[in-house]
Amino acid sequence: MNASIILLSIVTLVNGCKEYCNDIIKDDIAPCTCRDGRIRCVTIDDVNLDSVFKYIADDIPYGTREYESFELESSYITTLDTTVFHGLLFKQFIFTSCSKLTCISPTAFIGQESTTIFTAENTPFSSPVTATCDLFSALSTLTNVTQINIVNHRIPQIPDNAFNDNMGVLENLRTIDLHGTGSLGTIINVGKNAFSTLKNLNMVNLSNQKIVAINDSAFQFPQANWDHITINLEHNRLNDSSFGSHVFPTNKVTTLMLAGNMDLTYLPEGVYMWLVDNKVTMKLNQKLLNAMGKDGNALLNHTHRQTDVAPPAANACMDVDEIDLDEVFALLAEGFPYGSQQYESFELTSNYVTKLDPAQFHGIRFKEVKAYNETCDLFGALSTLINVEEIMITGSEITVIPDNAFNDRMRVLDSLRAIDFGGSQTPGHIGWVGKNVFSTLRNLNKVDLSNQMITEIGDQAFQFPRAQWDYIIINLDHNQLIGQGFGSHVFPINKVTMLMLRYNGKLHYLPEKAFRNFFEQTGHDISTCDVLDDKMDLDRNNLWLVDDSDKLNLRKKLLHFMWQNGRELLNHTHDEIDKDLPLDYANVFQTLFWSSTSASDYCPDPADILPCTCYNNHIKCVATTEELDLDSFFDVLAHVTNDTLYYKSFELVDTAITYLPPAAFHGVQFGELKFTGCSKLQCVDPRAFEGLLFVYYRGVDPPNSTCNLFAALSTLTNVETINIVGSELTVIPDNAFNHNTGALTKLKTIDFGGRQTKGKIYKLGKRAFSTLKNLELIDLSHQDINKILDYSFEFPDSSPNTSMTINLESNFLYSYSFGKDVFLSNKFTQLKFGGNPYLHALPETGFHEFFGEKSHANNTCDLIGDLLAIDVRNQWLVRYKVKLGLNRKLLFAVGMDGKNLLNHTEQEMSGNPPITEAPGSVQVNNLTLILTVIALTNACDYCPNPDDFAPCTCNNDIIKCVDTTGELDLDDRFSQLAQGAPYGSRYYTAFQLESSEITRLPASVFHGIQFGELRFIGCPKLECVDPMAFAGLGPRINRFTAELTNFSTPVNSTCDLFSALSTLTNVETISITGSEIITIPENAFNDRMGVLVNLHTVDFGGRQTKGKIGTVGKNAFSTLTIAYLLAYINYYCTDVSRW
Repeated sequence: MNASIILLSIVTLVNGCKEYCNDIIKDDIAPCTCRDGRIRCVTIDDVNLDSVFKYIADDIPYGTREYESFELESSYITTLDTTVFHGLLFKQFIFTSCSKLTCISPTAFIGQESTTIFTAENTPFSSPVTATCDLFSALSTLTNVTQINIVNHRIPQIPDNAFNDNMGVLENLRTIDLHGTGSLGTIINVGKNAFSTLKNLNMVNLSNQKIVAINDSAFQFPQANWDHITINLEHNRLNDSSFGSHVFPTNKVTTLMLAGNMDLTYLPEGVYMWLVDNKVTMKLNQKLLNAMGKDGNALLNHTHRQTDVAPPAANACMDVDEIDLDEVFALLAEGFPYGSQQYESFELTSNYVTKLDPAQFHGIRFKEVKAYNETCDLFGALSTLINVEEIMITGSEITVIPDNAFNDRMRVLDSLRAIDFGGSQTPGHIGWVGKNVFSTLRNLNKVDLSNQMITEIGDQAFQFPRAQWDYIIINLDHNQLIGQGFGSHVFPINKVTMLMLRYNGKLHYLPEKAFRNFFEQTGHDISTCDVLDDKMDLDRNNLWLVDDSDKLNLRKKLLHFMWQNGRELLNHTHDEIDKDLPLDYANVFQTLFWSSTSASDYCPDPADILPCTCYNNHIKCVATTEELDLDSFFDVLAHVTNDTLYYKSFELVDTAITYLPPAAFHGVQFGELKFTGCSKLQCVDPRAFEGLLFVYYRGVDPPNSTCNLFAALSTLTNVETINIVGSELTVIPDNAFNHNTGALTKLKTIDFGGRQTKGKIYKLGKRAFSTLKNLELIDLSHQDINKILDYSFEFPDSSPNTSMTINLESNFLYSYSFGKDVFLSNKFTQLKFGGNPYLHALPETGFHEFFGEKSHANNTCDLIGDLLAIDVRNQWLVRYKVKLGLNRKLLFAVGMDGKNLLNHTEQEMSGNPPITEAPGSVQVNNLTLILTVIALTNACDYCPNPDDFAPCTCNNDIIKCVDTTGELDLDDRFSQLAQGAPYGSRYYTAFQLESSEITRLPASVFHGIQFGELRFIGCPKLECVDPMAFAGLGPRINRFTAELTNFSTPVNSTCDLFSALSTLTNVETISITGSEIITIPENAFNDRMGVLVNLHTVDFGGRQTKGKIGTVGKNAFSTLTIAYLLAYINYYCTDVSRW
């Protein structure tokens, strides 16, 4: 071949990309398209790819046309045949949701020398290796590929010699990502020499699969030259015998990740012993990370003798379908004498097994049993495990630990040291602990019952008559304990005890009958009781503790024993404590229900109340498939006796019920209401709780005349705690809590649960909580609050001797979010504002009185993590810092320069605020700009006709578009929204897109409509963002958020997410989690539209959802002069240039 021919080929490849779509007739390749050098085929019906590519390649020399990418999305195609592309070349292959594509011919990609990236998602590739189906042989022909990313596949194994060099060594291949998501992994085996030819590989991710075997030399690279590699095998099913010989590299700097392989208890080569013996010569203290022995001590701290023991054996059953345990163990026991077989452990994970019977094991014994199910007598069964050392039960539905739960009929469980009911991992349901529950367990060292719902603990529950003065930790943190809930002599008197009762918001006193003998222990003053954050009453209930504090040495034993005003209760005198008792829950119950019938006296026949159950004073209804007729149920229950029925709790678990009618409970009384998973329960009648005399409410839509949750809650005149988690509430209305039926004087805690499940509340109405004079905590953290109206938290009738915490952390508050005298109160108030990224100023009109003489002298405002502006809006704080005592009241007030705000001078605080801070807050003289501000402020006055605007909605100043059908035309919707208004004059708080179909954001798609925030939630196909998509939005956008949104298209002239973000000149926070981004390009954030001087946070969310970023380009973040967080946690960054 002569030089002119070679030159012609190069010119053709370089210049032929986009133009090669121009000579293709669209209809001739349908359902495929060719645009901007990209061929894309999307179809749910049959498509003949061979014919499509044969047509495109007609009369073109083989291998001379190069396209940017080939993208296939098809639920019909099952096979990619030999030479299907007819010599057309592609830089990138993308397979998305090809749900039937199982077979790839080993020669399907022959000649694809241009391909650098191969990507597949939701595509099975599940065919076993044959002469006609071989995915890895096909990939081995992509001789210039740099990345292979295959996610949510069904590949069963990686075969021996998976990547061959028949077509040449894949010298450019740096990344192979085959990780699983959730429990969807399918790879069980990695073959011999699977990756050995890939000498320059830097990352292979096989995490979250089901790998049980890795064969000889799988990750050996004979030709490597001491570069680096990360091998991620986390969260597989590797065990002690899973590894072949010489599996891992000996000539690469290697990071090997094996965490989450729960059955991997030793590394082969003489079990642990070889690690201990060679820890010095191999420098294992530097190389072997987090290696702990089962005794809780660092493995390498053991001696040769301690590890020179035979390895254990194990047996496990993991079941996703029905399993016959009797048959399994009958086969296992066949041929062996009864009781002669012993295994290290038996583990059962099953949704189908409902009962364990000893006979099922056929005499086979186990040292450890891990089972997640219920038996008819769980505790009786546990009591037969005579050598058990630890019991851990998480995520169960256990509600009661019965009297004498652990018996000694078989023998005392002398080996049992720890019992953990797992509330620290999954909040539990235990509400009652019976008498003498743990009394037989004399060697017990730990009981964890934290994060349950415990209200009562029976007599001597934690007494150990035969104990010998060892130690025990009893954790009862985060429960619903009350003073009246304790029996007598509850806690140990012959063990050194660490008793944890922290964060029990209803625990206002410690009853003498339960605690005196515990504190009277002699010679063991190191026993302690910690009551952190429990607000104690200053009355006679606690008088015995004050009077005997010295005698009982309580200043050492009783920790964080504080009165509600924050003062140490033991510092009070007898006279200060000697006050009448309040009318509390116990008194109310005795007065109102003296003649009532307890649930233990009456539970209906179980068959008559399905799908409800009645057990141990609790009623629970679970009906997920059809709506439950609650009205009929309670009507029947209320008429079975002439007495009033009282139950401790009612729980509704029902995804179908939509409405709670008036007097829904027909006078049946409950101590607690709990609504769980009622995702369709939108309407609560204002009189729904009529007739309930005492309720702790757990629980649902904005109020109207027949649906008013808050009016209904206001009828619970004896309620103490309201806890609403995971609701769809968006607004707390004006005067939300009324006192039409009486003041809610006992209500101490309101928690809207944002810490557990991100909330949706964005506005608090006028005087929303003003009637709740005894409120101690209101938690509105982790919501979307951007508006708090006048007097929301004013408590005119409250006592200055009471305290109050208002938690507004992690919201979207601005300086202009506050109405008049929002926090005016004479009670001791703690405000928490941390994590409000846009809160740069505290307006004097909203906060001066909070710090001033009309409010409590000890008020505090915590701003941790918020950066305050160094301008005139905060000048008043500096001016009055001495007069108002702000050095002790204004906590963590840090300026944007990183210095304490109050250390600035008034002169330094005299600058004007930036023009982009807020609608209506700009001080200017230009008339046109003033008119624009007015228009922006009143944007919520304009919402188009809902029918014309569907599937988008305009509600409460937020535009939201939800598209699941692919019919949404964003350009058309915003063109419609912009009609009749000057460009850039309409402002909305936020735009949110939820779409499973939109693939691209074109240039100027918003037509000048202004937003404070852009949110893209669950847009898995949104791959391409035009670099001018956000044109015109720069001055207004403060926050950009994307969750589970693709953004995967490599940077080119028409798709460039980072250039688009660079036009948001006043953005403060960029958060992108769960994306498919694999590269941060060079000079990612440019300053063509101006430096992003306000951008403080760039977060790619690897802490939340494992990311895919592998490369960070040169000078990627160089223009971001004050960005203080670049989050790349849990990414696979194998190439990080100068940022």
